[in-house]
Amino acid sequence: MSSKGHMHWAMLLHNEMQRQGRLKALTWDDQVAGPTHNAVWTCSALINEIEYGRGMAPNRQAARDEAARQALQAIQEELMGNAIAAGGLGAAGRLLSDVDRRRLWA
Repeated sequence: MSSKGHMHWAMLLHNEMQRQGRLKALTWDDQVAGPTHNAVWTCSALINEIEYGRGMAPNRQAARDEAARQALQAIQEELMGNAIAAGGLGAAGRLLSDVDRRRLWA
């Protein structure tokens, strides 16, 4: 978290994908619309070419952070579902251990 209280979700997603050994699977689709003084960025976090999150904001970093927050939440839910089906938490319990989970769902 930065000194201003902003979570750097894109960095956390990058770190999580690296921890899982799947960093090359993460790509971004960034698009901008509107005039420069009033631009709207739409960014999608793609994992293996599947959209896991999409964010819209006045700047690219904020849009990527929102997309990454959604992607991390989707990964967490996916792992939890797989872990429950397998009869235990395993890696799902360790995912995002360095993130305040309450903020993820805020």
